[in-house]
Amino acid sequence: MNIDSTKLKVKIVLHKLLGYDIAELMHIHGDYNNLHIDFKEVVGTRQESTAAFLYHVLGRKYAKSSKNESFDFYIYTGDKSDVAENFRIALKLDKIFAYSTKEDYPNVIPVPDFIYTSWKESGINSWEETIEKCIEAGAQPYEDSHLFWIGNTNTHYTRKTLVEISEQHRDIIQAEGMQWLDVKKGEKQKASKFVSLYDHAKYKYLIDIQGNGYSGRLKLLFYLGRPVFVAERSHRELFTDYLKDMENCVIVKEDLSDLVEKVNMLNADSGLYNKIVLGGKKLTDTVLSKEYAINYMADVIEKYGKIQ
Repeated sequence: MNIDSTKLKVKIVLHKLLGYDIAELMHIHGDYNNLHIDFKEVVGTRQESTAAFLYHVLGRKYAKSSKNESFDFYIYTGDKSDVAENFRIALKLDKIFAYSTKEDYPNVIPVPDFIYTSWKESGINSWEETIEKCIEAGAQPYEDSHLFWIGNTNTHYTRKTLVEISEQHRDIIQAEGMQWLDVKKGEKQKASKFVSLYDHAKYKYLIDIQGNGYSGRLKLLFYLGRPVFVAERSHRELFTDYLKDMENCVIVKEDLSDLVEKVNMLNADSGLYNKIVLGGKKLTDTVLSKEYAINYMADVIEKYGKIQ
């Protein structure tokens, strides 16, 4: 397979018309033996990581095929499925792939994100290494009984709400705001305050809240062996339908109005706590695993990305 990573061939008028960055689009096209993955170079490594994941998926699916399959599909690599839908309409595409979708966008197909390869700017040099370290950290007893979160509070109003709730309930919640300071391609970003993913396992509970769009962090938290609180959101990832409240996670309202109540509920019921931890482990063994992501992506490409 010959992958040629070049600048995305989309008319600049599209950029001006929509007001969105065409660097968030990838175009995969051509025969398997002469495949082109076109994207525009940007500061981060999302596109390169996504291309590497696609290379792995396509190689495993079609390398031994006697037929030289042909492909033509787009992947939107930004955070917001609304933008993916706008690109789909502007480019007159039947389907477009994206890291998340919404119920109103049946033609935006959720696919695995770049983190299944790496997210170097956040210190994730490889999926495999990160998952191994997360599992190792999660195997240790928690050291702090708080629910913990840290992140940029400027990307969604509920993040500031969480910090405010934390200030009112310091006995059970520790939420901290931070800011990213700079970004260099392929290097870990500097931050005003930083807690490694593995150090999240020191806490009894973890929570994930949406930011600008979907949350790449959510699936990783489950590997830390703690109950994961999930704030409701409109962004739907490939595994969203498998998240079940009080079975494998704790789902709270988007405005977090029931968060304190549910933390107290788990604090009072160790059996429920353990049940949710085990349920989360089942997710990591199935729909959150890289193996599942690879097979899922292969099926999506087979259904929507091949030229029949």
